[in-house]
Parts: sequence; structure tokens; C-alpha cells
Amino acid sequence: MLYRNALEERRKTFHQIVHSFHIANVLKKSLFTIFLFLSFNCAFSLSTYAQSLTLDGNEASKINLKGQLSVYRDKSGLQTSQDIVELDSASFRSVPGNLAEGFTNDAVWVRFSISKTTTAARSIWWLDVSQPLLFNSLLYKKNQQGNLEPISALLNRSAIAEKFEYKKSIFEIKLEDDQTSTFYLRIQSRSAISTELFLWEPGEFVTATTINRFAWGSAYGICAIIIFFSVIFSIWTRRLIYLSYAGYITAFSMASLYAGAWPLQFQPNIPSNTFFFSLGFWVSLTPPLALLFSFSYLHPKERWPNYAYFATFISASISLIAIGLLIFNRFEIAMPLIQTVGIIGFTIAYLTAFVYSFKTNRNARVFLFAFSFFYVGACLRVLKNLGIVESNFATEYSYQFGTLIHMLVMTAAVFWGYVKTQREKSIAELKLQSERELRKDQNNFIAMISHELRNPLSIISASTENLMTEKTLSPEIRNRISKISRANQRLSQLVMDYLHHEEILDAAASLQLESCDLNLIVKEALQYFNDFVPAPIFHPNPGIAKAMIDVRMIKMVIFNLLTNAVRYSPNCAPVVTCQTLESWFEIVVFNEGSGIPEEDIPHIFKKFYRGANATGTSGSGLGLYLIEAIVSKHHGNMTARNIASRGCEFIVRLPLVVNASGANIQL
Repeated sequence: MLYRNALEERRKTFHQIVHSFHIANVLKKSLFTIFLFLSFNCAFSLSTYAQSLTLDGNEASKINLKGQLSVYRDKSGLQTSQDIVELDSASFRSVPGNLAEGFTNDAVWVRFSISKTTTAARSIWWLDVSQPLLFNSLLYKKNQQGNLEPISALLNRSAIAEKFEYKKSIFEIKLEDDQTSTFYLRIQSRSAISTELFLWEPGEFVTATTINRFAWGSAYGICAIIIFFSVIFSIWTRRLIYLSYAGYITAFSMASLYAGAWPLQFQPNIPSNTFFFSLGFWVSLTPPLALLFSFSYLHPKERWPNYAYFATFISASISLIAIGLLIFNRFEIAMPLIQTVGIIGFTIAYLTAFVYSFKTNRNARVFLFAFSFFYVGACLRVLKNLGIVESNFATEYSYQFGTLIHMLVMTAAVFWGYVKTQREKSIAELKLQSERELRKDQNNFIAMISHELRNPLSIISASTENLMTEKTLSPEIRNRISKISRANQRLSQLVMDYLHHEEILDAAASLQLESCDLNLIVKEALQYFNDFVPAPIFHPNPGIAKAMIDVRMIKMVIFNLLTNAVRYSPNCAPVVTCQTLESWFEIVVFNEGSGIPEEDIPHIFKKFYRGANATGTSGSGLGLYLIEAIVSKHHGNMTARNIASRGCEFIVRLPLVVNASGANIQL
């Protein structure tokens, strides 16, 4: 019957495991479907975006003015077009590549000359300033009288302005036959003045811009989906990592949105101060949120507790400083500061993952792979903004591509990690349930065996006692019967000890905790030994020291330690000393004697282990095992050590109750 019940319980557990795996697989397939959708959308967006970039090789449709530019920097920002045209050629500095002036308050004047010969004989071209944040640029054409005539940007034309078709500075250029036309482009911006200048055939520009908007719209759609699911998972699981990931992607997406000047397409009348403050605000939030997510994912505080807090605190402090600079309209100072801090922060996170990758940390290796693309793109973007490298395909687009790849990989890793964690949690819970049921079956089996053993042992005990009353027994027979009686008593005691300790361990699994004065508990436990000669000596702790304990269990610990002391040193008085050490209450039980062999000390708390000096002394090897188990249940610890030439002492440490201010309750 018992076997049949156990088999039925195993069958139920097996079905629960199968059901758990089924739920985990459904969740995993759902996340995999979402990930495939995001990956397909991303791949399609990148392919269409790359298609628009291939127009760069078509000389008849798109011309890069790289190498044809010369620059003059007006430090006052007040010089007029007439002042500029009167400057000699030596005042303009030739630029060998694309424009890369970095963050500056200067008004940058860019001069270039073009003719029909250099533009495949087409008369009308659109000049495109590729950096979207340079939207206040002004273009002038030098006429035959030597004066500069302004050319209206396409965004300022009412027919197009109502549609808000383009976000960048676009100018229509008309070339005359057999003439070289000279143009002056005035750029003054709070953003980094690092850009490429292109001449577009109007129809091709419209096509490329349409593809560009579709690609970016898809990318921001992917970000929105990631943020939505991250927030849902954060609420569902109540875990910081998903909330930090949602915040990190939100800040990143908003910074990218403003860096591309996309809000101006929907609200073209946003004040310049408001726009650049919003851009700087989201950029400033990115480094601390990136570090918060990185450390939540890598868990460095398990090895370096203060490292993650310190790095995140420093990053957040500098971000607050940058936001303060933005409030006072110092965008040109705040952005280099926060971008430099961002690179340092990403480097810290990257190096942390690099170190962890050598410790077979799977999360660190995924992090390294995902952030490699993003890190390279971010570094190139910062170098471009600082004017160290020029604007080109790599510096302009590697950041966007790296960001999308990084987000997709990290999103997959974060949510797949959740599926794995849930599956492992389900398996662990089922294993624990199975172990409980197995222990229950084991206890039932032991109870049955003990019941069956008690009867024959009782019969043997009664029979030997009856035989010993016979007066006709010879001394030899009486001695043999006495041996049988002693062996029977020892076997009975062994069975009773084992059952008693198993019952106590079961009770210790669900402790009845209450706040008690440990001095008082130890004193009450010692009362059982007041009639012993010699009686135990007690040195209480001065004052009251409270701890959350199960009173019955702690008294049992003291009782068993004193019982062992009396058993192994019957002629010596055990000494019990109580004291507080920081957040611990320490109970030391000392007894004189030969002590414990040093080679036995590491093993004395193991189940059924008996030391070399225990030979000839009754015991089952369960007492110290039971004591250590009870102390561990109270989140304490227990050790034993020999005192040179005196004996040995057992040390029990229990955590004290701590009040709201963090101090131990000790009066």
C-alpha cells in the first residue's frame, strides 16, 4: 500500500514537470515569434536604408562635395554676408575631407564652387546638409556684381512647408551655362558642426528620403515594441532589470529621435532652446541608465559590492551637472562632457563584461557580443561630434546600425534569460516538492520499520529480564544473557535516537520564531543540569540581547551541548559563556578533557560521524549534526575548537535583532 501511494505521488510529480515545461515552451515560442518579427522588421529596414545609401555611387544623381570645401570661422558670429564676401581667399581654410568643426559657438562659413561640367550638365540641384541638427543654415550665391544673394531653404517655401516633407536644410541650386558658381553656406548651431554636403537630383533625393523615413520609422517602431514588452515584464515579474532596460531604451530612442531632428517634422515651431534642451536631457540620461541596466544584467555586486553603486553614482552626478549646464543654455559645454562620460561609462561596462567573460559568465559573453557593434559606432559618433574625425559613411551610420543590432541581441538575451530563469525555478520547485514527498515517504517507512523493530526488541528485552531472574543459571550463561540484554538496549536506543532526531529536523523545517532575550533562554536550559555534580558554570552577557529564535529548538541546542560535555568529561564542570560580538550573540560551551582529535574537527557535524575518541561511549553520531542544522535554520553558525592542554569548546553564533537605526538591541 505504501509503495502504491509513493508511485502515485511520483506520477503526479512527473505530470507537473511536463506541464511546467509546456508552459515554458509556450512562453519561449511566443518570445521567439516576437523576436523573429523584430529581426525581420530590422533587416528589412536596414536593407531599404542601405538601398538609399547606394545612390552615393551614382554620379548622375548624387555628388559629394568632399574635398571642394573651404572654411572661415566667424568667432563673433556677427559678420554679415557682405563682410564675408570682402574677405580674401587666404582667410578661408581648405578642408581636405568633409566638414568637421565639432562643438563651437562660432559661425562657420563654408565656401564651394560648382559648374555644370562637374555636375553632369544638369541645371537644377538640391544641396543637402546631411547633419539634421544644422537646420538653421543659410546659403548665399555670389552674383556677377560680387555680392551675395540669399537662397531660400526649401523648408521655408509655403508649398512644401505645409507638408513638412524634410527635416534637414535643403537648398535648390540653379546653375548657369558655361559659368562656375560660388556659394557660401553659413552654419551656426549648438550641435556639433560635422556634416557632409551633397548635391542631389531632386527626384532621387525624394526617393532616398522616403526610404530613409521608412527605415527610421521601422527602427523606432522596434524600440516602441521593446519598451512596451519590457515595461509589461517589469510589472509582471517585479524585477529591476526589465524596468532598467525599458528606461535605457527609452532614453536611447528619445536621444536618437531628437538627434535626427524628427520632432521638427511634426512641430516645426518648437523653440530652439526647448529643442536642444530636450536633446541634451535625453542624451544626459543615457549613460547612468545604460550603466544601471548593464550592472543589473552582469551582477558585478556579487563580487565587487560597491563597484556598481560607485560607477552609477558618478555617472548620474555628472549627468545632473550636464542637465544643469543645459538649463543655463550651455549646450556646447554639456554635450562634450556627457558624451565623454558616456564613452567612459560604456568602457567600464564593456571591461566588466570582458573580465566576467573569463569566468564562464554567459551573460557577459552575450553582452560583449551585443555591445561590440554599438561601442564602435558610439565611439565613431563621439569622435565625429568632437571634430576629431570627419563625417562619412562609417561615422554617420555605424552608430545606427550598431544600436539596432545591440538592441535586438540584448532584447533576445534579456527575455530568453527570463524564460530560462522561470524554467529553472519551476524545476527547482518541483524538485523541492519531490524531495519533501520523498522525505515524507521515508519518514513513513522509518515509522513502519521502527514499529516492526520495537516488537521483537521488546520481546528480547522481556525475555532476557525473565531469564536473568532464574536462580539456576550458571555464571557463564548469565554473562551471555547480559551481553544480549546490553546489545538489545543499544540497538533500541539507536532506533529511538534516530527517530527522535528525524522528528526534530522535521519540526525545525518550520520554526516558530519570536523575539527573546538569549541570556534568559540559556539560563532556563541550564536548569536541567542544576542537580548534576559538578553543576555547569554560567557567565551571562551583561544586559539584554534579543534575537528571533525558536525557543524550544535553541534550548535543545544548549541541552545537547551540555549533555555531550557531561558525557565525555563527567568529573568536570562545563562552562557556558554568553557575549555579544557586533551583530552576533555568541554562546560558548567549554568542557575540560582531552579535546577532539584535530583530524576529526572538520567532520564532527556530519551525520552519523563519530570521532576516534568516541569509542566506548554510547551515541549515534546525530547530536552535533542536529545542533548544527538547527543553528543554520536560525541563520547562525557553529564551530568547534580545541583549547591547548585544557579541553575543547563549542561556539554557537546567532544573529541579533537590529532596530530601525541599524543598532543591535542591547540594554
